[in-house]
Amino acid sequence: MLQRGSLKVSLALGIAFSSGCATAPPPRDKVPAQASQATEAQVRGAWADAASQAIATASSAVAVMGNYDTIKGVAILQLLEDVPSGRLAELAGQESALGGWSALALSVRNTLITNADLREAAHRLIVDLPAIDVGVSDYMELCWQYGKLFKPPSRVAVLLPSEGGLSSAGKAIRDGLLSGYLDGTASSKVGFFPISQEPASALAAYDQAVSEGYQWIIGPLRRESVQAVSDFAGREVP
Repeated sequence: MLQRGSLKVSLALGIAFSSGCATAPPPRDKVPAQASQATEAQVRGAWADAASQAIATASSAVAVMGNYDTIKGVAILQLLEDVPSGRLAELAGQESALGGWSALALSVRNTLITNADLREAAHRLIVDLPAIDVGVSDYMELCWQYGKLFKPPSRVAVLLPSEGGLSSAGKAIRDGLLSGYLDGTASSKVGFFPISQEPASALAAYDQAVSEGYQWIIGPLRRESVQAVSDFAGREVP
């Protein structure tokens, strides 16, 4: 099975890959409005910088990658993971150093997210980009190998507020998750952990979820709780 680390190493392009990391902004009710807006602008800027860095790194890799093969293709898709789909769509409509890779990466994302037919998606892409150096079988193999890197967790915990001003938002998110879960074919077990407005409640729920073997955690919603969980020294589960 292909692994993330080996994919980037096997590319053998001498390209260093780095990504930005943004921390959660401070609670809105504890900072002046101007300071809060400035912090949010910094976070947006950090995300934009991470996307620009990813585009530059991937463009350099494309320039020296040589002949296409699946290993290199998956590595390029990994390099573009910090680029939002909207940005990829913009790049696909203009000339860029990425060439057809922006459209290819966007197509692979959409195909995997919607569980579309691989052969049909490949034919659509090739019609739109007749000069791209990826055939139908190449595209299908690329989607298959890249998709295997995102094996869903067996247990997902959801931490949502059951009281206070965000309780209605928590209920809406819970209902949406349940609706998607029941309509889909996911095999993951989903557990809901109601929490209060206090950060300590989120930390306790996080600790309980980890102790029960949950591999991914969604939530919490309040800024204070998000910051508390992010700063928790023993945090291991994403």
